[in-house]
Amino acid sequence: MRWQTSMGDELEAHLSQDNTKDVTSQAWRTALDPEGEWIHAVLKSANERLTEIRQHIPDAGGLVIATDQTVARAYAKTLQGLTGQSPTVVLSDEKEASSRI
Repeated sequence: MRWQTSMGDELEAHLSQDNTKDVTSQAWRTALDPEGEWIHAVLKSANERLTEIRQHIPDAGGLVIATDQTVARAYAKTLQGLTGQSPTVVLSDEKEASSRI
């Protein structure tokens, strides 16, 4: 992952490396950024795998967990762009959240 700090420094780290907690945290934020390349690639790959699974299990589904509601909606938008289908978004403060999952 590469990112620019608030001071303008460009940093690079790999999540598999032994980094400081701060660097690891920044790398995860970069990886999980809805506008970033990594999460888009992960969601695309997951969709491709789910499509394969649905050849044998037609009602198979996926679950994406987000850090907050804004990110959840952004991931849903990405998934809609990848699949052409509007995913169900379940938010933690909804009364019937558990039953919708």
